[in-house]
Amino acid sequence: MILAVRSLYIALIGLTFLLAKLSFGLPARSLVLVALFLAFAAFFPRQVSDYFERHIGFFLFCLSLTLIGFALTIYRGSDVSAAARFMNEEMIQVYLTFSCVYLACAILGPVSVFRIFIVFTMASGAVAILQFLGLDFAWTLREILSGLQQEPVELQQWIAARERALGLSYSTMNLGYQTISCLLAVLLMCNARLFRAGAFNGFAFFALLIGIATGVRSLLLAAAAAAVISNVLLLHSDRRDQRFNFIVFVLGAVAVLSLLSAISPELRIFSASDDSAAGRLVLAKLGMNLALDNPFGFGWGFDSRNYYWLYWSQLLHYQNADAAYAHGLHNYFLNLFLTYGALGALVFVIALLATTRQLLLATLVFLPYFLNSFFHNGGPFFGEIYFWFAYALFVYLYDQGLLSKPLAAGATRRTGPRPELAPAR
Repeated sequence: MILAVRSLYIALIGLTFLLAKLSFGLPARSLVLVALFLAFAAFFPRQVSDYFERHIGFFLFCLSLTLIGFALTIYRGSDVSAAARFMNEEMIQVYLTFSCVYLACAILGPVSVFRIFIVFTMASGAVAILQFLGLDFAWTLREILSGLQQEPVELQQWIAARERALGLSYSTMNLGYQTISCLLAVLLMCNARLFRAGAFNGFAFFALLIGIATGVRSLLLAAAAAAVISNVLLLHSDRRDQRFNFIVFVLGAVAVLSLLSAISPELRIFSASDDSAAGRLVLAKLGMNLALDNPFGFGWGFDSRNYYWLYWSQLLHYQNADAAYAHGLHNYFLNLFLTYGALGALVFVIALLATTRQLLLATLVFLPYFLNSFFHNGGPFFGEIYFWFAYALFVYLYDQGLLSKPLAAGATRRTGPRPELAPAR
């Protein structure tokens, strides 16, 4: 059964990272996700029971957001079938993904789960770097995946134009979210002493190269933030080694960026004049107006481009005003509030108060992720699934007591042999 579960988990990661849109009437990823959860329930009932007992609060949290999202979606004019489809995409898949990754950690062991996660991320990231360097076979690999999952013609044309590297992922933004989630998983595993601490800054540098290749500027910021935070979270490692690794990361990043700015100053990472960057002010204005006028939210399927005309007289004087109808808000936090409204915000506040210590630790660990999300449309509970792979790993390691001591306010260091968490038998 361990082999079957591991195979299903590998299939889940592969579909999520490489073939997100593959469908056989129903999304292939959803089918594998349900099959994996049922396999856990059938063959590992004790672990599933322990998981539900320990994390009933997360279930209630998701249930509360589901009820709010469903009610708002119906209220705003969607039919029941559309609301049910959104519920599956935004809530059911989130809950099942978190649950399956957590249970996989308990049954396969966190090291095995982590290795599968990092292999797919590094493969897509490496292909993105090769695409950036102009190697045709790297683009051909992505075009093959495009044909397998019958992507929209517009996306296929965009890939064929070879304007921005995206690796093997569905989009550049998807690869950005995958990379930062994986980087934080590396940080967690280093912190738990299940992965060599010295490797973290190496992967942070790799994430920086992916950001350069894809032109995702916020990924550069997130990678730098993660490198800084690692100096707090990796307290158990040799401080001199950690400081040396961090200095090497900084010098390497400065050297690469300086060289690229001299050779190719027109690269997207050095520009703030593209439509996405130049329109941020008008998008923020639109988002704030919508939030003030609609404090109870819009429900699932919210898209600010459907409402720009309500405020066009206020927006048309801004630089790059057409971003209001050409792009989403590019701010996860505004999107989240405009989806779930004040009631959803209250649910989040209650969750924070109920699990203050764990969530404070999570805030520190996942700060780089949310820095990245601040500039994009996706995030937890709003169309982004990769976060839950890293967050489930965090919760599992926290439950095992592997993160509490080194993340405490003091500089308590663990001594003794590295903990080994064997998979269930």
